[in-house]
Amino acid sequence: MIVSPFARRAYVASTQFDHTSILRLIEWRWDLDPLTVRDAAANNIAEELDFNPKGKKCKGADGLIEEGKEVMDEFEEDTLDAGLIGAAQKVEHYEIAAYGTVAAYAGILGFTDDQNTLHAILDEEKNTDRTLTDLAEKLVNKDAVRAA
Repeated sequence: MIVSPFARRAYVASTQFDHTSILRLIEWRWDLDPLTVRDAAANNIAEELDFNPKGKKCKGADGLIEEGKEVMDEFEEDTLDAGLIGAAQKVEHYEIAAYGTVAAYAGILGFTDDQNTLHAILDEEKNTDRTLTDLAEKLVNKDAVRAA
């Protein structure tokens, strides 16, 4: 089931999608190589949406990518690691907000199975954020301060 303001209305498809279909859409949208074998084999969810995903860019994601590039240009060695973790956490927070919002919508609409799946993905994103925080606090940030 697709929950989106861009989902085709009164349209039923038998194509199977899961969260890797979102990755496939992102890879297709930005002409990226597949990140894993699983998302390389996933169905591209763009085929089921009623919009042209190539026609509109996400300004938020573009901004985060640009900020990450700036970190790579401006930071050096030990401070670079801290800067990259910060940039990665901004991406994680963006994803947490997105998955949290869609999970809430799924719950309101009564799509319990989809909501559970989205919450599982949300938990993965939160765990990644916590891992990055631990890495930064226990190791990388200390090295960056000593180097600065």
